Amino acid sequence: MPFLTGKNGKHSKNFLKNLEFYLTPFASIASIIGVILIAFNDKTNGIIALSCLIIFLLALYIRLYILLNRMIQNKYPKGVARLSTSFKYSTNDSKYIKYEVYKHIQCKLLFMKKLSHDFKWSGTVVPKIYSKLQNVSSNIIRNAKDYDKVELFFKSPLLYNQVAIIHIGMDLDDSDNKSKTYLETKISQPILQVHFKVELCYKPDNYNIESKLLRKDFESNLNEDFELLELIPFDSKLKSYDYYLLNPEPGYYYRLAWER
Repeated sequence: MPFLTGKNGKHSKNFLKNLEFYLTPFASIASIIGVILIAFNDKTNGIIALSCLIIFLLALYIRLYILLNRMIQNKYPKGVARLSTSFKYSTNDSKYIKYEVYKHIQCKLLFMKKLSHDFKWSGTVVPKIYSKLQNVSSNIIRNAKDYDKVELFFKSPLLYNQVAIIHIGMDLDDSDNKSKTYLETKISQPILQVHFKVELCYKPDNYNIESKLLRKDFESNLNEDFELLELIPFDSKLKSYDYYLLNPEPGYYYRLAWER
């Protein structure tokens, strides 16, 4: 609640506005209860007054529900807090790829039935999408200028502050080698950890070229280059890149890129 101070009485006006918002429903309830008490001796009038009270309380609940959801969605656009995300890209021959994402989330809506997953496959063959934990919509929402989307439906709806694991998998056909070799995530809100795991089992035993951890802010032009943050060594024994990005700064696209 704002203080009764401020330039040009702005804070005073805000205080009175907020006070009016919270007191009005209580004043209305008090008035209706008064009507019920007066009319209680008349059974018909009492039933009508009680019905009006129930309708009013229901309307008040709906209003508060909408306002609360609106406040939550301003802070959490998708209705969830992201705790951690793990990406895994694995291929034996550079042509057929198994891609998986695990997301650790916390529901921030009062009730949630589904969640959309953003992705952009740069290959020419449509990916086969599945999930071990959720039901996947057969419809992919295409977007030429941004990420594509696919909806995941929870088998049991999530409630406020409930924690869940999201899984999405894709079988990717890149037999024509047209896809781009990187993993990318958009960080629009705080997250504790992002894990990148890239398994390139076809690489020779002496392969040792580093991958690049890059980032670019949301406001950058499409043609603007990514900023180099770090070089990630290749594990020649496991034939993989493995990197944990901790507490990344929101407002950026983060990318782990490597040579084909």
